[in-house]
Amino acid sequence: PYDGADNLRALVVADGLRVSLVSSNVPSAGDQIAFWPDDMNPKYLFVCGEETSDPSVVRVDLSKPAASNATTIVTGLSSCDPVRRTAWGTIIVGEEAGALGGLYELIDPVNIAAPIAVTNRAAGATTDPLHLVKRTAVGSLSWEGIALADDGTMIAADELAPSNGNAGGGLYKFVPAIPYTGNGPITVPAASPLAQGTVYGLRVAASGSSRYGQAAETGKGAWVAVDLTGAGVVDANGNIVLDTAQKLQKFTGYYRPEDMDVDPIAKADGVFRACWANTGRMSNNGGIVETS
Repeated sequence: PYDGADNLRALVVADGLRVSLVSSNVPSAGDQIAFWPDDMNPKYLFVCGEETSDPSVVRVDLSKPAASNATTIVTGLSSCDPVRRTAWGTIIVGEEAGALGGLYELIDPVNIAAPIAVTNRAAGATTDPLHLVKRTAVGSLSWEGIALADDGTMIAADELAPSNGNAGGGLYKFVPAIPYTGNGPITVPAASPLAQGTVYGLRVAASGSSRYGQAAETGKGAWVAVDLTGAGVVDANGNIVLDTAQKLQKFTGYYRPEDMDVDPIAKADGVFRACWANTGRMSNNGGIVETS
């Protein structure tokens, strides 16, 4: 690994290509990135810091020098991983932090001047609830992949491996009670389509509606509404623990579902399609045999 002073030398590229430095003061374990205000001509980047709680989320101003263009806007998250820009003018970030990982939404993220602290992750308490709010309606999981439609419909992956005979991470769909219809950026948390809605788990059947379970990870599937009355599904803080729901309702599991995104070609045809990768086993009994 290169650890010298010149960050540009950390990458070796083919002849004819060149490397430029965007920022050198983001978190050392920066993970996913969202462009703002769009993908083609971004003015800012929003970056999750996966291995630090301070900072948890930084905003990078692309008009400033690389050594001084990152501003911390969120602290107190655990393993911040996915970050997405929404059609309604907000940024969402998720915690890859086991079954109780939360999804948070940043209102007017460009104008947040000082870091907002998450003071109680379980309860979703923050020091500025007008600009940073936990979205308990979408459920709690180990957040990794997110495919977000413009109306607020969301497909998400639970980044968990199989353990002790239990299935790996499931896939879930959130359908907003009040979909976003394109009437400009929201200014208050209650106006977000993520504020309320219904969560579904994916159950794939190999052949016929009853043939689901281990070895039936591909095939025709159905979205099954999460039963909120199940034992332990909703905790004392109102979090919907989707890992518990998966075990009770036998949603299909995968081996650590990873990064996910919307298929842009399908979207152009009016189809909401999510694509993702499964990490799989990194090694087999210590030998690199079944690399992911």
